[in-house]
Amino acid sequence: MKHVEAQVSKAWVNDYLHLYLYAGTIGDTQWQCDIMDTLRNADKEITDAVRSAIQTELWKQYDFYDGDDARNEGKIPLIK
Repeated sequence: MKHVEAQVSKAWVNDYLHLYLYAGTIGDTQWQCDIMDTLRNADKEITDAVRSAIQTELWKQYDFYDGDDARNEGKIPLIK
């Protein structure tokens, strides 16, 4: 899970830094200030993004298992 957290955190910060640079390019200083406020509160936003990514990954694993033991050999079934 730490790997997921690191990936999501890095991507989240990079996305907001790109938005900050774009806002500067178009001269929208208010948007830049808003982005900086968001970056200052990054911990909560990143925690929410990590939870969402983990939840999505768990749903993918759940959806992968369809009860066909031949195709899912070695996988632990979540529901049978």
